[in-house]
Amino acid sequence: MIRIPLIILLSWLIPFHSITPRSLDETDQPILRVAPGQRYVAWIVPANPDQWKLVILTAELRPIASTNLGFNRIESVTWQTDGRSLMVTDIHGGIREYSFESEVLALRNEIKLSHWIAADSVHIGKHWYLALVDRKTNRKSALGILDPSGKGPQKIIPDAAPEGFQVRPYLRIHRVSTDQERRYSVFIGSPGFFRVVPIDAPKQGYEISAGSGPLDIFEGYGIADNRIVVCLVFGECSEYEPGKPETQNRFRLPGVRSLKTIAIDDANIFWIEYRKKSLMGLLQRSGTRDFRACKLPGEPKALARVDNKIVLGYPSGTLTSVEIRKIADASINSDCSVLDRYVPE
Repeated sequence: MIRIPLIILLSWLIPFHSITPRSLDETDQPILRVAPGQRYVAWIVPANPDQWKLVILTAELRPIASTNLGFNRIESVTWQTDGRSLMVTDIHGGIREYSFESEVLALRNEIKLSHWIAADSVHIGKHWYLALVDRKTNRKSALGILDPSGKGPQKIIPDAAPEGFQVRPYLRIHRVSTDQERRYSVFIGSPGFFRVVPIDAPKQGYEISAGSGPLDIFEGYGIADNRIVVCLVFGECSEYEPGKPETQNRFRLPGVRSLKTIAIDDANIFWIEYRKKSLMGLLQRSGTRDFRACKLPGEPKALARVDNKIVLGYPSGTLTSVEIRKIADASINSDCSVLDRYVPE
């Protein structure tokens, strides 16, 4: 008699993803996004080993709405410019738009892309712009413009990123405007360059490289004050203006040896790095470049500025916030003073 291992037999009878633990690779990072006006935050993290969950919280980290997103790995969540809806995309080409009005979250529309994954999205004017990745190769990208009716992309512009480079899990898209109000999308590339694409003339996009060394990869990036800031793993950072491929400014995050992520505003750059303990750092982007840091519990994976606070997200689903004023007054040997905390049920 032939004996078939139970796990193989079950794999024939049950969908594979439902019995196989989800891979905890870099693409499974929790996602934290701040709403326009900074009154709310959207927080996406795997709720269980399989299911993902979207939670909307106030700036004080009080949960007010949530919904389960199912088993497909979530690629991105993006707020509409008026803060009244969100777009959520997943690994299998699914796109869901949720309305969020009067603190009520509701599914408004759902579509499925047949050949593409929407790795990220940005809302500009009346349209959603999508950073698309070819589902078969993961190496071909495009810029998608979603029909306002939500029935599918009305336009796909190929070759938004160079042919042959690995666009997942690194491909991201952001909105940047210049003084002339020309709008650009910024594709964060892999492993060490990005592409700046004018929305109205995508063929005029250009690339910026982090360098030529094997460790020259972007570990953190942010956009504020109409500037793009990118930082390498050892803390070297560069600033760029859209439409100008030349570096406008270079600086270093003091003492950083293992950068994980950054957030920026018009005046400061904030970052997380891991040593024996996690450190939360603050550096002025101009002037004296005064530097402060304090120690964090655990290893946060997400970072965002919300009003006068920095919100930190953990893989467990926990959120904490630290007052920027307290970081500015801290010393590198002191613990960060936690202001608010959210712990999932």
